Amino acid sequence: MKEIILFLIVGINLCFIGYVIFKFNAFKKRQLQYLNINKSEIKGLLSEIDIIYSDIKGIKNSTKTTSNNIQEIPTHSFDNVSENNVSKQKKVIEKVYKIIKENIAEPEFSISSLQKELTLSKVKCYKMIKEATSMSPRELITHIKMQEALKYIEKTDMNISEIAYEVGYIDPKYFSKVFKKAYGESPSEFRKTYCKN
Repeated sequence: MKEIILFLIVGINLCFIGYVIFKFNAFKKRQLQYLNINKSEIKGLLSEIDIIYSDIKGIKNSTKTTSNNIQEIPTHSFDNVSENNVSKQKKVIEKVYKIIKENIAEPEFSISSLQKELTLSKVKCYKMIKEATSMSPRELITHIKMQEALKYIEKTDMNISEIAYEVGYIDPKYFSKVFKKAYGESPSEFRKTYCKN
């Protein structure tokens, strides 16, 4: 009987040691994955943080300042591009902004629609927009829609559902969720806080 109990104790201990080794190896692999982030990914993350910071700064200053910032194309995002390509990329990005704004109320407008308008492949479209703005095409479309929504919130008495439809959202609840993710407050809270007459 003692031998059986001893055998069970040794077996349990071996299982525990095996489990600890397995977990430690998994932890080491995760650490290595985090350390293998390349420079371009870090620059991309820093650019995204810079854009988010400038958006928050614009909102916090005042509604007038926010209105002025809305119309600007984020020129700081061209820092990592050679001077020869800046004007070309800027023209293309201005065209991208124009296409998105022209189709902003269309719920069916998508990345595919944008690609077709630009006559670019999916990969080339993604790469060009990401390099110029540090945002994916989907993030850029959402960003522009939220900027337009801010204009409506600041300058009109339209209700939130009407604003949602104006910027291409069929579901006002989903629109409010996206807006809150972008600006930290729901559209109605934002209007109460920053748009007092």
